[in-house]
Amino acid sequence: MAALLGIWIGLAGVLPVLAGLTGMRRVQRLRREGVKSWAVAEPQPPGDGARRVTLRYALPDERVLEQSMVWSARKIAALRPGQSVLIWYDPADPLDILVYGRQGRVSDLVFVIGGAALILFGAVIGVFAPLLAGPGGPRPAASADRDLTVKLWVRGVRPQARGLTGSWQRLVKPNILELDE
Repeated sequence: MAALLGIWIGLAGVLPVLAGLTGMRRVQRLRREGVKSWAVAEPQPPGDGARRVTLRYALPDERVLEQSMVWSARKIAALRPGQSVLIWYDPADPLDILVYGRQGRVSDLVFVIGGAALILFGAVIGVFAPLLAGPGGPRPAASADRDLTVKLWVRGVRPQARGLTGSWQRLVKPNILELDE
């Protein structure tokens, strides 16, 4: 049971690791293969959401694109309307942009570290929990022992005849009615 729990915890850690690594790979890909451009922060109309910012940037073929993004209030406060900011965009998909210094480096790392911690925790549980249970695993409960005794007596077999001695005998003997045969 503990090994199964360890496996499930470890598998739960795989998803955040994959999400973080995918984000890190996207950042590296856009910085390596993306096209650099300057974008201008556009003012948002009032009531349109305080956490949104729209970036306007031009492509080499003279098209102008606008990309609306949701950011934390701290990052938006640092980006004033009309301010220029460096971006990288994918030439195959110009709407896939990376804003210099404002996207996901810390959150991707947190995902990878948190997921790796879950995987490690699951591995520790899966490996060491069965060892802590001792040889033979956990012992059956007393009620399970009594049920086995009743089943044996119903079948007409004495527990001593089946080789059930020691702790079974101590547990079962007070519960057995002595019948003369």
